[in-house]
Amino acid sequence: MQDEIGVIASIQPQWCRLILPCIKTLEIRKTAPNLKPPFKVWTYCTLAGSKSFFCDNLHGDVAAWNKEKWEERKGHVICEFTCDRIDKLYYDSDILYGIDHPNDYGFKIMETSRLTLQQIADYFKCKDGYGWHISDLVVYERPLEISEFIRPCSTPYQCESCEKLIASYGCAQTIRRPPQSWCYAQR
Repeated sequence: MQDEIGVIASIQPQWCRLILPCIKTLEIRKTAPNLKPPFKVWTYCTLAGSKSFFCDNLHGDVAAWNKEKWEERKGHVICEFTCDRIDKLYYDSDILYGIDHPNDYGFKIMETSRLTLQQIADYFKCKDGYGWHISDLVVYERPLEISEFIRPCSTPYQCESCEKLIASYGCAQTIRRPPQSWCYAQR
């Protein structure tokens, strides 16, 4: 039986390493899904950044690489969490705060996202963004393949991705490639 619609988020290994032990509890994104929290987020550990992660974060420590199972994790869905809240974030002239929760000033956002103000500024490029709150983390013993997920189609008439006429129930396609940022998904 399929779960409700959630999202797969592509996250670099250096940030996955902070999410797994619940050190990073806020994921900063430029966009947010059109889903009402709470919803499920599956974390895809990207291949991009693996080499620099090994060199910069693990300092070339092969034992740490093996102990933390990064060879098995990179390029796979490694965990899921519940996004129980999404905050609209505002950045302008070195000021960062949550629009929906004005008490979440820059220092709290930086502490929970594990990003510096400069990293957030570079990422947002002086635009608004979103903070996805991470809760109820479940780390998979066996990482999942991206192909174990489907991309739901919400178009009641014609699906752009499969070009088939669709009944009122819609359709779904197996996800073959990880998203650049995130995509809607079901498992």
